[in-house]
Amino acid sequence: MSNEKSVNAPKKIGYRSKPILIEIFALVYLLNPLGNLISLLYFNMQNTPYDNLMMLWHSICGGKVIVIINVLLWLSAIPLAFGLYRVHLWAWYYFLIHSISMVIISLFDGNGQFCPSIATLINVIFLTPIGYFISKEVRTPYFNPSTRWWTQAARFHHVININIDGRSFETYDLSDTGAFVKYDGDAGFLIKELYPITIGLPSSSIECFAEIIWHKPEGSVEHPAGYGIKFAKMSFNDKQTIKKYIKSLQSIGKEQR
Repeated sequence: MSNEKSVNAPKKIGYRSKPILIEIFALVYLLNPLGNLISLLYFNMQNTPYDNLMMLWHSICGGKVIVIINVLLWLSAIPLAFGLYRVHLWAWYYFLIHSISMVIISLFDGNGQFCPSIATLINVIFLTPIGYFISKEVRTPYFNPSTRWWTQAARFHHVININIDGRSFETYDLSDTGAFVKYDGDAGFLIKELYPITIGLPSSSIECFAEIIWHKPEGSVEHPAGYGIKFAKMSFNDKQTIKKYIKSLQSIGKEQR
């Protein structure tokens, strides 16, 4: 059981939609294997695409390490694209390692001889946006999931009564996954602890549990004091009930946070 009773409210920073550069990079890496293969087939115009493909196949079968590593890097771009798009932290590190590896491997020819080529220049140009990609604004969603607002449930300014562990509170905002309940001072709730709750909707009530996520002990002009809670152990039918209620708030134009 946690002994922590209060934490500072998280700063209101984040992204309502996924940054477009993340989606662009994910798409580029998804198409990376196909782009490299097309480039290989048509770059040497003295041979037919089929001849170039056979040369690649014979190099792989012949155990040419540089060629094999190149092909593996092409294929490894596919899971990287998935990780980038889903904004997984491991993908951020994977991206840096993969990008640097592509530049290094392009410095050698198929026989392992140091021979910078046009591929090296292309890789360096392709990596130019890295400076922006690793900037604070873009890397933040990878390191701080709370800024990924596009993955969070829609939250509306709305007042209903919620009974937490036998005590009555009013909500400041409400979503289908949680709420912020108003309370000045310390109600004695422990962070990460579960408490039985009853959610009072106009036409019904829902009984489940609330996990205390954060505590704002003092109010401000922008936000009142109270507790951020997450609904837990809610039945399927109750989940559908509150989802319908949240949709009704959206349909009547309630202010969304």
